[in-house]
Formats: sequence, C-alpha cells, structure tokens
Amino acid sequence: MNIKEGNEDRFIYPKPNSSVKTVLRSNANQMIRILAINPNGKVVSNVLDTFLSEQHSSNTYSMKYSRFKNTIVVDILKRKH
Repeated sequence: MNIKEGNEDRFIYPKPNSSVKTVLRSNANQMIRILAINPNGKVVSNVLDTFLSEQHSSNTYSMKYSRFKNTIVVDILKRKH
C-alpha cells in the first residue's frame, strides 16, 4: 500500500496466529508512526521514528494468541528484520 501525502491510516485485518510484515520506504525526511494492533485489540507496536529520504525499514509483528479455558493469552512479541 502506498501513502501519497499527509496523514493516512491503513487498515489490515490479520488472521489469528499469523504475522503482519511492514516494509517502509520514506520519500522524504519525516516522522512515521507504526501502530499495530492484534486481532484481540492489544497494541503490538506504537513506535514513532524519524526517517531520512529513501530510508527503508522492515518489521514483522506476531498476531498469535492462545486460549486457556475462557482466557485469551496474547503473544505480542515483535521481530525486527
């Protein structure tokens, strides 16, 4: 997905027990926030970074969860590539 200019929210609806991979390339010097929320509504990432023009960044966010009786335990580990 491309973000042309200004503030834009992009929504992706991941399947449980999957991963979401983000690949960013900044067209200009700017601040970019990645806010990732798993299927259970838990924040997996809320990071604001400074990007230089043409800088790349790639991250993978785990969307796993486990059920124990009536309780959901969420794995919110982030792997950085």
